[in-house]
Amino acid sequence: ADSRRDLADIGASCIDCHQLKDFSLTQPLSKHPELDAGCIFVTYALLVAKARGASKRRIDQIVAWCGGESFDGVIILDESHKAKNMGNVKLDKNGEKVLDAEGNEQRTGQCSKTSLVVDELQRTLPLARVVYVSATGASQPEHFQAMGRLGLWGEGT
Repeated sequence: ADSRRDLADIGASCIDCHQLKDFSLTQPLSKHPELDAGCIFVTYALLVAKARGASKRRIDQIVAWCGGESFDGVIILDESHKAKNMGNVKLDKNGEKVLDAEGNEQRTGQCSKTSLVVDELQRTLPLARVVYVSATGASQPEHFQAMGRLGLWGEGT
């Protein structure tokens, strides 16, 4: 409801807005022809969700719907301050990033699932245009770590 109202507020009520919660994680989104056009609204809680007892994750479902790494559409992260608490990247004695078994950067401190999934979404869709929206100020610069497209964290961001 809020997403549809927001689209109407900017004169874009002609864009279909689909709620991801209305679609099962057990089926690819491509099985739903109504999703061939428009946008998908996803809460952060839903973005980090995965099927019980299964390896299926919402983020993978979304990336597949976008068409993978060639996707060059727009991702709008409203209330982007909710992706804070990403922790720092672990470095080995040579100053190289430490990776886990899946090739993801290991991090120090407590990381929120939201921040890690938001970062993964942006890395998985490298051509996507990302918009960060938040009316909440950040009290620490590290709260912006999941906002990699800002370019604040060195080469590759």
